[in-house]
Amino acid sequence: MTFKELKIMRMKDKENKNYIMMLIDTIEKLAKDKNPKDPNPDLFIIDGLKKSIKQVEDSIKNGVDAENELNFLKKLADDILPKQLSDAELTTILHDLVSSGKNFGECMKELKGRQDIDMKKASSMLKDIFANLKEQKWKEII
Repeated sequence: MTFKELKIMRMKDKENKNYIMMLIDTIEKLAKDKNPKDPNPDLFIIDGLKKSIKQVEDSIKNGVDAENELNFLKKLADDILPKQLSDAELTTILHDLVSSGKNFGECMKELKGRQDIDMKKASSMLKDIFANLKEQKWKEII
């Protein structure tokens, strides 16, 4: 989906117009903040959508009634975001990286930029893998 398509969607979808306008504002702000000389909003649609979902989830936690907005944004995300890897698939990738001799930072650098991986989840799983490796090495020494 392009930024232009998102603006067209705003014009056609009267029911969700306000949600789309807030998403467009978030994307434009991200584009200007990240690249003030040449803000290209098309490059920030995914980041803007993720940020908007997080903001709405936080609002709901604070008692704001925003379930409709969250449902709309999540449906939009399902339509345009790449499908996330399952835990099993991610674990396999992480074990392959670790077994190739890479340290934590090198593994994370290797994963950076992949849209099909939740980096927070990958970081947590990777920490567990390294903790288990460390524990196994101590058991071998004793």
